[in-house]
Amino acid sequence: TLSALFMSHMDYHVETEEMYQLAREAATALIADKHSFKDLDPAFQSICWKGCKVYFEDIISSLKPFCSSEDGMGSPSIDIQAEDETTNKAKRAIGLYSKDGHNLYRVELLVLLLRGVPEKVLYSQSFLSVEQLAVILEFAHRVLDWLWAREPLEVSARSDARVKLCLELLSTLDKRNSVHALFSPQALYHPAIEDYIAGHPKDLEQLKGIYRSSSAGSRLSRGGGDSASFGLKEGAHATLRAIHFFLKRAPFLVSIGIKKQLLSVSLESHDPPIVLKVKRHDLMESSLQSWMAIKRVDLRRPLKVEFEGENTVDIHGVKREYLTMLAREIVQAKWKLFLPCTDGTYRPNPQSGLENPDHLQWFEFVGRFLGKILLEKTPIEPHLSVFVLKKLSDLRLSYFDVAGIDDQYFEHTVSWIRDNDITNVLMLTFQENGVPLCKDGDKITVTNENKREYLDLLVEFKLKHEVESQLQAMRRGFNDVIPHEQLQGFAPLEVDMLLSGLDTVEVGDLVANVDYMMGYEESSETIQLLWKVLDQWDDSMRAQFMKFVTGCPRVPLGGFADLQPRITIQQVSDIQKLPTAQTCFNRLKLPDYRNEEVLRQKLEMAVLEGHEGFAFS
Repeated sequence: TLSALFMSHMDYHVETEEMYQLAREAATALIADKHSFKDLDPAFQSICWKGCKVYFEDIISSLKPFCSSEDGMGSPSIDIQAEDETTNKAKRAIGLYSKDGHNLYRVELLVLLLRGVPEKVLYSQSFLSVEQLAVILEFAHRVLDWLWAREPLEVSARSDARVKLCLELLSTLDKRNSVHALFSPQALYHPAIEDYIAGHPKDLEQLKGIYRSSSAGSRLSRGGGDSASFGLKEGAHATLRAIHFFLKRAPFLVSIGIKKQLLSVSLESHDPPIVLKVKRHDLMESSLQSWMAIKRVDLRRPLKVEFEGENTVDIHGVKREYLTMLAREIVQAKWKLFLPCTDGTYRPNPQSGLENPDHLQWFEFVGRFLGKILLEKTPIEPHLSVFVLKKLSDLRLSYFDVAGIDDQYFEHTVSWIRDNDITNVLMLTFQENGVPLCKDGDKITVTNENKREYLDLLVEFKLKHEVESQLQAMRRGFNDVIPHEQLQGFAPLEVDMLLSGLDTVEVGDLVANVDYMMGYEESSETIQLLWKVLDQWDDSMRAQFMKFVTGCPRVPLGGFADLQPRITIQQVSDIQKLPTAQTCFNRLKLPDYRNEEVLRQKLEMAVLEGHEGFAFS
């Protein structure tokens, strides 16, 4: 039946509702039994995928009128917000006119196809293009915008079939994107929902209190319990449920900033700080001993740092400098823990145990360190490879992940095998470096029919099995601080942002979040010259400025508003001096230069020649 359906209709444009209903039933059967389907004749599989593609392209075409023009700059030919006869007719055609879901078969089939078609088929250039992906995303967001403007709380209640289907569509794209990062997580954020949550700060704070109680939180997540059980008014309870739904059931719609607030609430500790005593001249060894000596129950307590032999006061600056220094030191080649990837990130070294029998303890220490970075809100410089972030979040790997580790290997081996006929060209078996990739892999020849399975196993071997013990140790240490379930709802790229903060220093954001003392004020001539100089510097110099003033070259995820204490600029009368800084207090002591070139030269000299260590000027 499936074969007849697709063979009969894959060569012409599908128009009838009856054919769509048949296609939906066929796709449902195909997806439900896709494991058996994989064993069927490759020619039959090819016919089915071609049939799916015809329906897929027809659906995309029916959605396009509701989206922007191809360049993304124009207006849709049909304004979904309008209520005129032409618009309503277009809505009826794809099932958007009534909340009962009548005629929504096109969108239903789209969800089925996005869920069920294998990634290797779906993300091939011939099936799903970047332009088509953009149409799907924009369409779903425009429908949610339209329905949200009419009845906001019904979106979270999902009583409307159109809402439910759009959320399923976006959820499916989010899950697919967690494996293949085809678009930024920000593409899924929904501004109206973000504004709704931000517009109910008291309810958000109330919800944070509920999340501190696991029993209440779980009851809320199951949708049980009436408003009285939480001591809330009915209206407030409805709002709480709406916010809870977006944060826990549809986190892909909410920005990382708000999600991070809930992560912090769930893990915050009000116990006294733990004091970490380390040696600057023996940073790694002393850090390993100190970190691994901390009991697991104490890892979430606030952190203070003391460098042996240094008379310092750690308000925030010493800790920031230490965490930043340690992050850079961990990936240094001499420790043989990590290797650089071609995309500038780092991955565990498969040979880390050759000269260090205790290397797994080191990776467990690294995991604890990374977990603490999330809690301390101190961004670090080195970025971890996406596949490492996926393993920390327990997400499935993709053969695309090898591209960031070794782009030459991906292009000349993985991509070439995937895209070319290897018959009588490559004589391969299911093994790598003499290690079978599956049972009897050394006896199984790689063919055009099974090469996709071979690539999956090959890349899994390269990405995972070579460093499986290192990844497990790292994750064990990380989960000592951050339980696995707390990262659910964060995409891999969002986890990277949690660890590494923002890459760029926005001068306007700094101007809006700075304080002045000892004679300076916002309108002071020297202050205006400072902003002008910083605005002219490139990202590298601005990062050096940040490091000079705060001890860390990166900006927290929430921007300068999240930096504590705020940067303060103090006036110094002696213009012969260079600028100095007290990183403990995020304080810049800036002489009252009133000449732009003098300020530029003096500040550049101070920033580039500053050294690590703390002393009060």
